Amino acid sequence: MKVKVLIVALTILFIIYLTLSTFTSSQRYLSPSEVVMGNYEGRYIAVMGEVAGTPRFEGLSLVFTVTDNQTRIIVRYQGPQVSLKEGVEVVVEGIYREGELLASKILTKCPSRYGSLSHIDMNTIAIPLAISISVSAALIIAIIILERKGERQHIEATRNTSHLCRRCV
Repeated sequence: MKVKVLIVALTILFIIYLTLSTFTSSQRYLSPSEVVMGNYEGRYIAVMGEVAGTPRFEGLSLVFTVTDNQTRIIVRYQGPQVSLKEGVEVVVEGIYREGELLASKILTKCPSRYGSLSHIDMNTIAIPLAISISVSAALIIAIIILERKGERQHIEATRNTSHLCRRCV
């Protein structure tokens, strides 16, 4: 019985941990002003802002500007095709180098209005969820196995003795 309670408690704690770590490990979005004023050269960052002007292609790169109405950052993105319009609020993730953001991910703020999110890192949601479900299932199976093992041991013990225990009465 104590083992069963311990396993259930550990399962609940593990699920809580995964849920909290998923939400707390997500990056804080920086504004273009914060990026320009801060020391982010060569670092992977996430910038939230509004698309200023019309995005254009330069070779294989989609080039556009993100602004917070004070500062502008040029974004260069190579990846799955994205449809952006001026004024769309976006989150752009990538490496900031020499005043430009070399983007690896672009997320639009309102997918129903601007088309589907073209490049979401589903690993931030799917992997912790899959791990949580797998571990929970394994722990539930362990509880069932331990419970059946305990029942078998109890039956064997009562067969070997002539008395009935509290559980059997």
